[in-house]
Amino acid sequence: MAHDSRKCRSLLLFILVVLLLPAASPVCAQSARVAHWQKEIDQHPSLDSEHLHMLTNLAEAYMLVEPAKADTLLGSAIARARQMGEQRVMARALALRGELISIRYLNPLVGIRSMEEAERLHRSLGDRSARAVDLAILANLVFSESGAAHATHLLRQADSLMTKGTNARAQGMVLAALAKHARGMELPDSALRCSERARAIFHDIGDVARENRMIGQAATIHVFNGKYDLALPLFMEALIADSTSGCWYSMGIDLSMAGGIHADMGNGPKAVELHIRARRVFERINDLSGIAGTMNNAAQIYFSMGMFTEAFAACEEAFEMALRSGNDRWASDILLNMGELHAKLGDNDSALVYSKRSTALNAGRFPESIASVHEIMSMAYLGKGYQDSAIIHMRMAIAAHAGSDEVSLQARCMIALARTLRDARPAVLIRAGIDPAQRDSLVLSALDSALNVGRATPLLEVQRDALYELAMTAEQGGQHAEALRYFKMSSALKDSILTGDRIKAVSDLRFQYDTEKKEQQIVLLGKDKEVQAKEIQKQKVMRNAFMGGFALVALFACVFFLQRNRISKERKRSEELLLNILPGEVAEELKAKGEADAKLIDEVTVLFTDFKGFTAMSEQLSPKELVRDIHECFSAFDHIMAKHGIEKIKTIGDAYMAAGGLPTPNTTHALDVVRAAFEIRNFIAEGKALKIAKGLPYFEIRIGIHTGPVVAGIVGVKKFAYDIWGDTVNTASRMESSGEVGQVNISEATYELVKDMPGLTFIPRGKVQAKGKGEMEMYFVQRG
Repeated sequence: MAHDSRKCRSLLLFILVVLLLPAASPVCAQSARVAHWQKEIDQHPSLDSEHLHMLTNLAEAYMLVEPAKADTLLGSAIARARQMGEQRVMARALALRGELISIRYLNPLVGIRSMEEAERLHRSLGDRSARAVDLAILANLVFSESGAAHATHLLRQADSLMTKGTNARAQGMVLAALAKHARGMELPDSALRCSERARAIFHDIGDVARENRMIGQAATIHVFNGKYDLALPLFMEALIADSTSGCWYSMGIDLSMAGGIHADMGNGPKAVELHIRARRVFERINDLSGIAGTMNNAAQIYFSMGMFTEAFAACEEAFEMALRSGNDRWASDILLNMGELHAKLGDNDSALVYSKRSTALNAGRFPESIASVHEIMSMAYLGKGYQDSAIIHMRMAIAAHAGSDEVSLQARCMIALARTLRDARPAVLIRAGIDPAQRDSLVLSALDSALNVGRATPLLEVQRDALYELAMTAEQGGQHAEALRYFKMSSALKDSILTGDRIKAVSDLRFQYDTEKKEQQIVLLGKDKEVQAKEIQKQKVMRNAFMGGFALVALFACVFFLQRNRISKERKRSEELLLNILPGEVAEELKAKGEADAKLIDEVTVLFTDFKGFTAMSEQLSPKELVRDIHECFSAFDHIMAKHGIEKIKTIGDAYMAAGGLPTPNTTHALDVVRAAFEIRNFIAEGKALKIAKGLPYFEIRIGIHTGPVVAGIVGVKKFAYDIWGDTVNTASRMESSGEVGQVNISEATYELVKDMPGLTFIPRGKVQAKGKGEMEMYFVQRG
């Protein structure tokens, strides 16, 4: 009976599609895959292995359409498969999550863990092809984290697993990974060969999305090799292929990369236009990380065009999107870019503030950006006249660059260090930890190293600058003949660079003309297609006129399916809203029982914050400005809580309340909350420094923490909320009100739990009067 019902519905749907074909746009290949697997899941709601297989297929179909949705689906598939013991599905879902992270360059450590677990599962299942893919993608993920040697070793393992029986998809995936690795190793010819072979395999097996990715990857290889005339047509080809197949995320990447090419060619307005188009694509699929990346790129272009207001506005928007997406890596890099822009404008104080904020957010998790932090801080300190601090940070930048692929940046740091050392007074050198007697040898060593890098790369600008500084050093040392020799060599390179720049400028103009001509041809081609489409449309209308008798049946089917889809979407939206206001464990209990029981939790650490002088500040700002500032602060607090596994409870006016150790008790709640309090304090302090620099009113904060038992549960039947009650809550509030601005004030109960933790120091305050509590032992806690 159920089978007959499905056949009837299928027939009605077929009739509906035929009748509505003239009004519908062509269905994209990837969108069709999404629709197919969503339909399969709807028709097979039972939570079994087949359902999980379909869910994983749906996630794979979404990977280059809406990556954020793919990630959510994969998380659900992994959790359910783990619960049900479905190892094969779990291994595949873990591998897809690793691939997705590799594509998006997000959370590499999460991706590494996923791929390592997937490889272990596939090894236990005896699946050599899947293991080869796992190891290949893992190699791409570890390249920037563990180095090229580790990545090469993993790729060799993957290659050894490839046998005659290996399926074509696995061969394509391994070749794609090899192409990406070769690009990172600066082997463009090898990268292109692997990319083309992978593209041919994906084309043969009908994997349109991955085939399109290979087109984009080939274009990216040409970009890294400086061959823009080859890269841009490929990006245009990839863009057309992605728009045809419905791969929206890839379209955004293609547009952003094409914008980068135009920026490098000096065509700023065209570059900004392409980045704005990329942003619209990312907005369509609600990809906040994509918006953050493309707006950060647009900011750099605005700055190069002298549009400083637009540049900083784009940076701020990019930072907000990165935070909202939970992408700490990009948020850290965007803060760093803002610091660099301020340094270039001579606003050295702001440059230092942003660099320190980036460092705090980085927290040592992203080593590749540490060198950039030190470079910008050295620029800022040099601008402020603190040569000793500048020298220290230059040397730290060089050390951080050592062993990386950024040899040109390392060389430029060496040149800057040599110049600063040469001009510094002996007292400055001593403060920087350098023996003045070693000055000359350090200067010559740095310049020789930079010159060798410039000749090996080859980078003519690096060679020119190193030779010029060698000339200045020789002149200062009275070696006039040597200085003249270096000056002549530097001048010869300068002439070569100018000649090359003129030739490149003419070439770029010609290439820009050819590109615009191709774009016009594409537009004309699109108009021809429109004419053809209208003719086909007319024929379809005549054909479908004979099928009008089925209109009533089709209308019934349409209503049926729309109603079902609407109910499904509303249910999904309700679940998302529920998880946004309740802890997951409580939300599941509420859905299962219709209610959630209040629970006594023996030990919870409660945090309260409050802004000092909030009322006075509200008189200086408009309501809109005040709400914007509070929203920025509380959004950052939310992010910090999520990072440390702490449950936000609520906000009361300008006060913020959170608790660690619930709804699931744990043993680290006190330390988690103290660490989160440090981050909140630092965030507000950095914001204060920035506001002072701009002459704006600023927030200051008091933070209080107490540990004890609470009752936790849901209150009310409308607009319900998860809340906690008990004397512990009141005491935590008193810790805040009895504290001081910029300090984290903890009770004796919390102190007993964290006093032996490394990295913490305490300032005993003795017995302090707390309103309604009498005298209580309190401590200021600080980082050791």
